Amino acid sequence: MNFKKLCFTLTFIFWNHEVFSVPVNKGASTLLIESDSEDMLDSSVEVDLNDKNIKVYDEFTDDENIETDIIKSNFEECLNDDCFETSKYILSNMDSSVNPCEDFYQFTCGGWINTQQKKKEINYNDMRREQQKIVDKEIIELLSNDYKVNERLSKKDQEYDEKTFNNLKNIYDFCLNPPEEEMVGNDYLSEFIRKLNIYEMKGENKTDIFTNLLAKLRNTGFPLVDFEYYQNPNNFDQKFLILQLKYNREISVSSYLSHTETMPEMTIHLKEFIKNILNVVNHNEKDIEEKVETIYEIEQKFNNLKLTETLERCKDKYNKYINLISSNQNEEIQLDTLNKKYPFIDWKLYLKKILEFYNIENVNFDTIIICDVFADAIAIVNNIFNETDIKRLATYMEWLTLISLKNVSRDINNAFSEIEDYYYRNTDIYGGEYPNEGYYENNEYPLNIYYDEEYPSEGYYENNEYPSNIYYDEKYPSEGYNEYSSDIYGEEYPSEGYYENNENPSNIYYDEEYRNEEFNEPSSDIYNSEDDISYDKIECMKKVKQHMPMALTKYYVDHKLSENIKDKTKQIIENIKESMFDRISMIEWLDEETKQKVIEKLSKMKDIIEYPEVFNNPKIIYEKYKYIDIKDYFTYYLLTKNDNQFIYLSETEESVVDPLTVNMWYYHQLNEIDIPAAYLSLPYYGISGSDYLNYGYFGTLIGHEVTHAFDNNGRLYDSDGNKNNWWTDDDDKDFKELSQCFIDQYNDFSFSVNNKKYVIDGEITLGENIADNGGLTRGYEAWKKAILKNPEKASQHNKKLPGLSKYTLDQLFYIAYGQSRCSIRDENYVDSSTYAPGKARVNVVLSNSKDFAKAFNCPTGSPMNPKNKCSMW
Repeated sequence: MNFKKLCFTLTFIFWNHEVFSVPVNKGASTLLIESDSEDMLDSSVEVDLNDKNIKVYDEFTDDENIETDIIKSNFEECLNDDCFETSKYILSNMDSSVNPCEDFYQFTCGGWINTQQKKKEINYNDMRREQQKIVDKEIIELLSNDYKVNERLSKKDQEYDEKTFNNLKNIYDFCLNPPEEEMVGNDYLSEFIRKLNIYEMKGENKTDIFTNLLAKLRNTGFPLVDFEYYQNPNNFDQKFLILQLKYNREISVSSYLSHTETMPEMTIHLKEFIKNILNVVNHNEKDIEEKVETIYEIEQKFNNLKLTETLERCKDKYNKYINLISSNQNEEIQLDTLNKKYPFIDWKLYLKKILEFYNIENVNFDTIIICDVFADAIAIVNNIFNETDIKRLATYMEWLTLISLKNVSRDINNAFSEIEDYYYRNTDIYGGEYPNEGYYENNEYPLNIYYDEEYPSEGYYENNEYPSNIYYDEKYPSEGYNEYSSDIYGEEYPSEGYYENNENPSNIYYDEEYRNEEFNEPSSDIYNSEDDISYDKIECMKKVKQHMPMALTKYYVDHKLSENIKDKTKQIIENIKESMFDRISMIEWLDEETKQKVIEKLSKMKDIIEYPEVFNNPKIIYEKYKYIDIKDYFTYYLLTKNDNQFIYLSETEESVVDPLTVNMWYYHQLNEIDIPAAYLSLPYYGISGSDYLNYGYFGTLIGHEVTHAFDNNGRLYDSDGNKNNWWTDDDDKDFKELSQCFIDQYNDFSFSVNNKKYVIDGEITLGENIADNGGLTRGYEAWKKAILKNPEKASQHNKKLPGLSKYTLDQLFYIAYGQSRCSIRDENYVDSSTYAPGKARVNVVLSNSKDFAKAFNCPTGSPMNPKNKCSMW
């Protein structure tokens, strides 16, 4: 049965204006127009098609619409609560007073934009960020409640699952509600240091012994040297690690040593200071005296070689490197070269110990590039440590560990107060006149004159409190406490008597990074004051995500997503790929040789849905995070000092995507698309019985990622993820010509905000624009393919929603697509983003679609149906 779309002019008075497009039977003499708007329920108008005043435009006369015919033969309407909510959501986002053929973006997103504009403090927002808020709230709800049993698991797996959840819960609770008393007693610290076993000589030689010691301390939360993962935006083929020296001058005694010549008594006071620190956990007077001399001697050497000043210059170089201000290829070296430059430890062994700690396997060390921007400072450490015997090195590492615990121990804190008081009373900061006893009121001292410009200048400390994290700097490895936890505590943890006043340590133990005056401020601009969620809960939820991402994801999937959603997603991916295969066979500009390469790459494309399959096993999840054992606030803090960025080094173990972030990725080097769990929920996906919405919202996003494999960047990689030119010269030329059409088209697009005109850079946004256009076509074709594959259930899977029956299913597909791209304040990022603003991602993309123009019967030459269109995939 063939249909013609008709445009006609009718004079009616409606309480509200609606857009309609109705298929009319060929040869019919009358047309019944129905409205299901709230004010026009059960009303209808009969139109005489023979009336000469009715103008009929036969714009589209394609073959019969088999898919629509299948659905209409057994029409069903969805009337459950989810469908009513979805319908309300879609209608509230729309502005149906706008002609969809003039400005479809305003038509489909106008209501949402109007709502957003009424909010305060909105810098930029879009549908993806709105979805992220929903997911975050669901996660917080799970973490705020007790363990929920997953009845689908065996009893044994339920035990693993509950143990894992307890750690999730403990991280969240200790973050959200730290104890008031945060100091620990000396017995607690003594036991902690004893269990660390710093003087254990484990290894065949000095280098191995010291490497093992540094790795143990690093994995416990006290790194002297560490690696930071860095993805160079100019080189995605290799993995970069920035080597850093974690040595802060705030607590280094070398800061005081520079004054020993002008203040001879400073030497005596410094040695007494060192002795007081060691006394907290050491009780042998002779050993303490020897250690004092060792520590003082090493600190003196660092001071003579100006380590702290050198480190500051290295930090400047580091900032320029990561911000792409400057780059020196001589600073990018292989791991083996590191051993030759700084032989005081075995760097490959050190990195292996870190990876073993996090249970990370399948790392190709040959692909790792070390960014040696701290070279000058590490060279100083290397020179001093190479000439120091292992016992004295162990003593120095014990010292660095102790002083980093300044704010967990009153005795260590008091020792710092005494040396600082002496320093400020006697330093020549008043032009030769030293303040006397009556100079300071209430024994208060100026604190802003010791530190340089990078520290606060107005009374940095209040009430004689001092910074807690003064040994290690702000960046720490993530996930993990330490593999030696059983050695440190065994099965019995310190109890009564270990904490002063029998209270557990709290957050003043450590640095400002954890709790500062801005802690209750939003960590991301997706939240604002009008969101009904507290910022401290958001931050603590992110702490859990940071340290146990896969465990939290599995728990979220088990309790918040439908059981069969993964299988449904796989079916959508299959239909998307099949539609792409169909398209390839019809493309005329590709040579047969290149077509086969495209087919091969598409055939080999992998996907990860929710999270890697291996983590569906509760025992494996438990084993992965077994090093995390939160017993008290002290153990919680040590966990927060471990930042596990090293999963990105794994070649095969797991996806690099954050499974609880609303985003999708295509990875050129893996030829893989990752669909995180966070995307598999309303409104993007999971609408029961509404495949046209699922494919419009969600299928087009998957199509977008699949198309990335063949955009201006993806086409440079072959089916195995290797950078390789597999294009013929003719196809390469044709690809560039088709790309130029998109470049010119988007360059011509502009929009205005407050009378200011904004334009798009078609070259910068080319990759995303190709993916958007290809993704729309793949999603639409895949939906139609799904109908033809299962015609018996087509109607059941494509039920109409209440209040939306005035729109055809095709129109609702495009409405869903448009609403997935709604955004606000695009002008703030248009100059720098690789994405076109939301209005272009909707209007330009749909204006290239003949299927869209047909669905809404847009006249040729109208804004949404221009004569000239761009097409590639």
